[in-house]
Amino acid sequence: MTKGRYKKIDMPLEIEQWPDVDISVLNIEKQTVFLNRKKAVILYLTTEISLEDIFKQTGIVKQDLYRLI
Repeated sequence: MTKGRYKKIDMPLEIEQWPDVDISVLNIEKQTVFLNRKKAVILYLTTEISLEDIFKQTGIVKQDLYRLI
């Protein structure tokens, strides 16, 4: 692994084991932000979709995606 960077291969992919998040306590704007971030992370970890296409689908730029993972 390189300096502080994760490789996709090093990431645990048991996404179904992730705890659920109760987004009902968030306002609509924050729910949207959370769901877009979650979608971006899942797309990155489970597909071969390009970072550009992830951005187009979620609005999450690669720098933020890397920060999230």
